[in-house]
Amino acid sequence: MSAELTFADLTALITRRTEAECSAEDLAKWSDRSFGQIGLDSMSMVALMADVEKQYSVTLDLDEMSRQSVEEFLAAVDASAKAQA
Repeated sequence: MSAELTFADLTALITRRTEAECSAEDLAKWSDRSFGQIGLDSMSMVALMADVEKQYSVTLDLDEMSRQSVEEFLAAVDASAKAQA
């Protein structure tokens, strides 16, 4: 998998782990919202975080993730993945 986490990648991970139905376009429109604001509960966020950590070889913080917007989360994952490379 590439070092860059895209809206499409994140959408696939979200829909695989939750019952949420959204498209990459929807997620891009909601990029200024937190994961809670787009409907993810804490268990879904933990599952999503575990998937992202595994696939992108990064370490994430759940408290930080819960405060970040989707766009901030994408940027943080990308920066962390590039720093690990």
